[in-house]
Amino acid sequence: MEAIDIQPDTYIEDMLERYPEAASFFLRFGIKCFTCSGIIWGTVEEALRRKGVEDIEGTVAELRTWVAEHPGEVAAGDSCEF
Repeated sequence: MEAIDIQPDTYIEDMLERYPEAASFFLRFGIKCFTCSGIIWGTVEEALRRKGVEDIEGTVAELRTWVAEHPGEVAAGDSCEF
């Protein structure tokens, strides 16, 4: 299995460029709008904290595992909802 280099201080735009399948993981937390003018950028940690996630390290570890298990999958129907 490929080592997935995602850290709490990884910028979401950089991560999604390398691992577009991570968008589906973020949708579980209500973090969306990756493709519109309402884009949520910043670091992984910042986005998770905005959504009330307290276990940042644990969630980032889950993210790494999820990306490794879903290579190349891209979420369908990611639309903006404000």
